[in-house]
Amino acid sequence: ENINPKKASRYVKAKYGYYQSFFNLANGDMLSASENCSRAIKLFNRERAYYEEAKACQQMGTVYRISCVEDVAQFMFDAALKLNEKLGNRAGCADVCGNLGMLMVLQERFEEAAAYFEKAEKINEEIRRNSALADIYNQQALMLLLQKEYKTAARKLSLVSKTSSDKKSLAFGQELLAHVYYEQKSYKKAVKASETAEELYKGSNLSAMLESMYLRALCLFELKQFSEAEKLLRKIITVSRKNESSFHPANAYNLLGLIFLQMKDLKRAKGLFLQSLSLEQKNDRLTGIATDYANISLIEYRCGNFDAAEKT
Repeated sequence: ENINPKKASRYVKAKYGYYQSFFNLANGDMLSASENCSRAIKLFNRERAYYEEAKACQQMGTVYRISCVEDVAQFMFDAALKLNEKLGNRAGCADVCGNLGMLMVLQERFEEAAAYFEKAEKINEEIRRNSALADIYNQQALMLLLQKEYKTAARKLSLVSKTSSDKKSLAFGQELLAHVYYEQKSYKKAVKASETAEELYKGSNLSAMLESMYLRALCLFELKQFSEAEKLLRKIITVSRKNESSFHPANAYNLLGLIFLQMKDLKRAKGLFLQSLSLEQKNDRLTGIATDYANISLIEYRCGNFDAAEKT
């Protein structure tokens, strides 16, 4: 906010765009993130700031990975890896390998993902980057979670707190552990882990904090603690309304609707599903739209409105 990029040097303009992309990414603004990062890459290259160019390429790859534009993400990560190898930057190589592993997970290419993670793990162990090593354990656990290897995932997550005291790593580890417990139907343990994650995320990552709160509400729903789940979901909605984040409040409205459906308050349930539907349509999230229509049609059916149910 205190820098005028029009009057800045080329290198400072590049740094400015690179850092701006992090704020864009945190707010879910992928277009601005890619535009700022792209400018940074070109300017760093012209300045022969190759170390910084590699970091910007990695950031650009992350933007495209999150946006699910996988071929461009791979191209950017490969470019970053090549630059880091030429520079002899082992830490940079480890970070890019970790990102390539995440990209492979997204594509369900689990063997390739495991190989990249192992390479990153080995480098980080050798150069004693404990925080980065903990991040790799988290990513390996996420991969194992997706493969339904819950016990192995939990073992990986147990290494996180032994390796690093970094709040970000610990928070993500606890969030993943909550997911492991949820999948194992150990809902009380999942509640505790998601609460720990929420506390660790406070003040640093609003989107992740809201996701952890939502996961806790989901566990409370499964435990039939509807009143507690409702309070938590309404808090999530209030916070997400007041602050920009990449969390989708439609999820909270949908779960609230399911709570009132369980309590047989069909009118309020329908109203909540309609609010969820409105948000899902606004964000063009097709699976969410279909889910809301299915729930609304179920309510119409239960109310005896068979024509409306079929139409919905």
